Amino acid sequence: MMADRGTNYRTVLADVADELTDDDAKALAFELVIPRGERGKIINGRTLIDVMEKNEMVSEDKVDQLLKLLRKDVAMLLQPNWKATNKLKTPGAVSSLDTCDSPSGQEQSSSDRYQMNQIPRGHCLILTYDEFTSESKLKKRAGNEKDKVKLNELFGEVLNFEVHDEYNLNYEGTNEVISKMAAKEDHKDCFICCVCSHGDGQAFFTTDGGKIEFQYLMDKFKPQNCEGLRGKPKIFFFVTCLGERFQEFHKDGIGSDGAGLMGKLSGLWAKEADFCICLSTVPGYANARDPSKGTIYVQNVYECFKANYKSTGLIDMLNDVRERTNEKLKQNPVQLKSYDSPICHISPTISTLLRKVYFSS
Repeated sequence: MMADRGTNYRTVLADVADELTDDDAKALAFELVIPRGERGKIINGRTLIDVMEKNEMVSEDKVDQLLKLLRKDVAMLLQPNWKATNKLKTPGAVSSLDTCDSPSGQEQSSSDRYQMNQIPRGHCLILTYDEFTSESKLKKRAGNEKDKVKLNELFGEVLNFEVHDEYNLNYEGTNEVISKMAAKEDHKDCFICCVCSHGDGQAFFTTDGGKIEFQYLMDKFKPQNCEGLRGKPKIFFFVTCLGERFQEFHKDGIGSDGAGLMGKLSGLWAKEADFCICLSTVPGYANARDPSKGTIYVQNVYECFKANYKSTGLIDMLNDVRERTNEKLKQNPVQLKSYDSPICHISPTISTLLRKVYFSS
């Protein structure tokens, strides 16, 4: 006999608590914007659920939204149990669990895709840096020009965005450009921002050694700061080092360095819906760049997107980028001195998108 709604709700919460790893629970604490004073109490899945219930962040009416935020494998495991006694909301639905207002910038429909009908599709801000002052003690980023050309061609000529190419700005100049972009009133269907520079895991560097935090940049384009992008996809590509060592292949595949990724990414998670953060490497690791060809990540984004954008969605293309990159590295191993194994390259994606993104009408 099927359990009633209340019983099913308690069962699903217990299942969520059991399936979440400790790192997953701590990462979700950031994603759900749990009050800072409560975060210290969260050490595993059960304490996360307890804190959420105490703060009225989860209830029978909000379970669908909670499942959307879980790792895909966990959500797929638990969602059928909830569907058995509850009708799931439409893909674009937003409840009070979401940390942004209901999208009003686009007309709501039964479609599972974001609107992408206008030409140009929207603005694409490209910030690239390869020359740095001696005071900054940062090295020249050889190969950056190759990335710059590919990104301009891909987003401008292929995907039909209005590209704003900003090159080697200092801290003040970068801040000014970001603020002016967020203040624009003519945002169309989507916004893209690409940053290519040195980084330290939480921020990127300008030519004078100034640091601009990733979160600060994304905050500028939240609905409360950029009304024109309310309810529209905001996609950020961070092509920067997030550490000093390269990732390595292990005998059983990628290895443990790719595990617990949600915990490593917790400081970079978007705290609003409609964001997609595309990282060229895993936090804690260096970004692979060929001085003659540019970064391996941008090379594969360019190839995958150009070949597949008419029929394939954003997330699937990013998955293809990740698979293609490591397949190439398996076929042509790169063995560096002081490394036990050839390098690999995982490029994670963090998404709070509520619909699918296709760059074709």
